[in-house]
Amino acid sequence: MTLDNLNTPFVFAVFPVVPYDYLLWGRTAAFVEHLRKRGFTVYFFDMPPASPLLYLKDRVTYNRGLKEFLFPKPRTLDNLTIFPQPPIFPASRFETGVLRKFNRAKQARRIIKNYLPSIKSENIVALVETPWWFDIIKDIKFTLLCYDCSDDLRVFCKPKQYKYFTSLQKELVNKSDLVFISAQRLKSDIADIRTDVPIENLPNGVDTEMFIEKGTNASTPAEMKELPHPIIGFVGAFYSWINSELIEKTAKAFPNCSVVLVGPLENNKIPRLPNIHFIGRKPYSIIPEYINAFDICIAPFRDDPLSEKVDPVKVYEYLSLGKPVVAINLPELGKIRHLVYLAKNDKEFIELVNQALHDNNQQLKLKRVEYTQQNSWEKRITRLLEVISYELKKRDKL
Repeated sequence: MTLDNLNTPFVFAVFPVVPYDYLLWGRTAAFVEHLRKRGFTVYFFDMPPASPLLYLKDRVTYNRGLKEFLFPKPRTLDNLTIFPQPPIFPASRFETGVLRKFNRAKQARRIIKNYLPSIKSENIVALVETPWWFDIIKDIKFTLLCYDCSDDLRVFCKPKQYKYFTSLQKELVNKSDLVFISAQRLKSDIADIRTDVPIENLPNGVDTEMFIEKGTNASTPAEMKELPHPIIGFVGAFYSWINSELIEKTAKAFPNCSVVLVGPLENNKIPRLPNIHFIGRKPYSIIPEYINAFDICIAPFRDDPLSEKVDPVKVYEYLSLGKPVVAINLPELGKIRHLVYLAKNDKEFIELVNQALHDNNQQLKLKRVEYTQQNSWEKRITRLLEVISYELKKRDKL
């Protein structure tokens, strides 16, 4: 018996890493959309903008007008209510202990007094995506508190904030009823805090059917029509853990190839070479068109402790269209080494790009697609609901 086929008043409260309108589609967005599709009511508590200046810096996400940015109001979609928050003042990076305590208390009051009364259920399953939320929601009693640990803690904070976030994660794990992890190496981070908490390894996935429908036989995007093939492509945000130096080495090693980079620039730099083409942000709905136009795809992560705990969504997306993929040999990718090219170092990465450029194995292409069909977001949600159902029944809540 799973939660999605029960006539119960349970609803989901999601405490995410990024706002609902954030351009990049990730794990949390997949959870929310698939839960809505199955008929669950979801309450999404937007992460507040980290600074008032984000209105000017990120017009893609914050496109609903200055008044709405400063004085946001809840909005309702099918099976979904979004509870936004105003920006942190003066900015999260300036928060001292006193200022942080003041801001967190204000955010907690807003949620408890203004938002929680709107939830038409006493039975709330909370999905907390980052420890940042703990100081705000620690006094709220949920039917089931689930911590979805999807990245190394350092992804969520700056180095000077690491000690604070470490303490938040410890408190969150100690209070959680259930912990999901996206990568096996995250398990020790949780077990070192608390050995008796139920931990479920729930990897990332992809909407395979959507990628096939929108990507297969799609027209080449306008920005790429004049680019010479082969095209070596990357999709994703350019955070510091993306190895821009390796991208530059790849472009230099294959001067007759086009290296196409699709995604927002986040705390990194784009190498300036004639055959590197930075296209920038694109809506998730048309990402399949870009991947379809690539000849091979790359996942050039830095080989560091942070990347060791990553299960890259982009690799699932590449494979959903059967593309050859060259990636750094991350632990989580070991399970699909029969489907991708995994490099131990920069030199081997270049060698494998050359090998992938000559990959025309149609049987292997079909196996890549088949793998993502068996590891879709739909199947991940089914498992998520099974585990939640089991935990609720243990507590006599079903």
